[in-house]
Amino acid sequence: MHSRAQLYIQDGATLHTDAQATLVVNGDVRNKGVLDNTGTTSVSGNVDNEGNSKIVNPGKASINVAGNISNQSTIENDGSIDLMGNFDNQNTCTSRGHIFLSGKDQTFYHKNTSISNLSVNGGGSKKMTSDVTIEKKLELNEGYISPSSGTKFLMKDGSETSDGNAYSFVDGMLYWEGAKTHYYPIGKNDIFTPVEFQDIEGDNLTLGMEVINPADVEMTESKLTVNMVKSRYFKTDVAAGTFTQGYLALPYFGSDNLDPGMKIGVAQAAEAAGPYLMLKRNADKNSRISDTKLDYVVSDKPATQKYFTVANYLNADMSMLYVPNALSHFAPDSNDVAIRVYGDVFTNDDFLFTVSNQWGNLIFKTTSREEMARHGWDGTNKRTGRREMIGQYYFSLKATTLDGEKYETAGSVWIID
Repeated sequence: MHSRAQLYIQDGATLHTDAQATLVVNGDVRNKGVLDNTGTTSVSGNVDNEGNSKIVNPGKASINVAGNISNQSTIENDGSIDLMGNFDNQNTCTSRGHIFLSGKDQTFYHKNTSISNLSVNGGGSKKMTSDVTIEKKLELNEGYISPSSGTKFLMKDGSETSDGNAYSFVDGMLYWEGAKTHYYPIGKNDIFTPVEFQDIEGDNLTLGMEVINPADVEMTESKLTVNMVKSRYFKTDVAAGTFTQGYLALPYFGSDNLDPGMKIGVAQAAEAAGPYLMLKRNADKNSRISDTKLDYVVSDKPATQKYFTVANYLNADMSMLYVPNALSHFAPDSNDVAIRVYGDVFTNDDFLFTVSNQWGNLIFKTTSREEMARHGWDGTNKRTGRREMIGQYYFSLKATTLDGEKYETAGSVWIID
């Protein structure tokens, strides 16, 4: 081990460190020449890379800095840099190795260059004040990545990210490059809300995702959504290419006041305020969110819009649907004197029930679900007001189920008196 109070490398000078030793600097490093670090260099102060200088940190080598790094020239990092303070890159920094952000409440300016591997440690907020691109892996252990407004935090196609946790996530918009399945370890206001977009379809796509806690947006439900989570919504951003669709997995919490006795699904909207239309839930689809031990739901229908949340939804139990096939004016049971639609599985909208005779002539028509549930068709021709004769007739039913599906059926009914 070699120890110095401070280190100053003059213009034109080169310092080679021993690959088998540790250089400890109990102060600042001021470099105007070349620092060729082949072993381990630990700095208790700041590192200033000035003028036409260069810091070279090859594979297996490491630089540990308790203070800040300011780069006015060139840094070539193929090993690891473990930083407790801020990073200010004003020129060129190539990082094919690993950068560890191990301090608390750090500012990271990387001048729109890429990083192969980035690890977040130490807690606090890691404020990203320039675009950052992760080539290989993002590891979230402790601390929040906070991209500044107008910056882009991007995961390259083929890279990977750790699951994230309640103490470490991306607090802002996170982008993924490529159209496949992508996991977004995002959150807001100390609440970890990871998202997974599955089977994404699109061309030359870069798709971002962020969770928003709306302060000035009144979110509205559609007719089929109830108990919608209004304390947050998820927002997508297409930074490049075109987005067609994907299946979305979202988390939910006990504090969301969802009804556990009802089905829980993903809802989407074209605008932040809604209305949010139900995409339902596919109980057979799993998500990587399960690794975080959070409850989640995967949409049954593909997500195509820009805004998303979680809600209960009305469920149509189609096994309860029943349309009798005969009626009799003299039936002892009052339920048998008319053809009714039983089951209460349809909405009041888009309902149509018709009856035609043997020659195809329309003899009965109603758009009232309530009429067919309460009174039904008793064999009377609505146009003439007279009761039809004994024989076979044909009905048609078109409606929308309580969970938003279009439904059609047809069959025959008999007047038997």
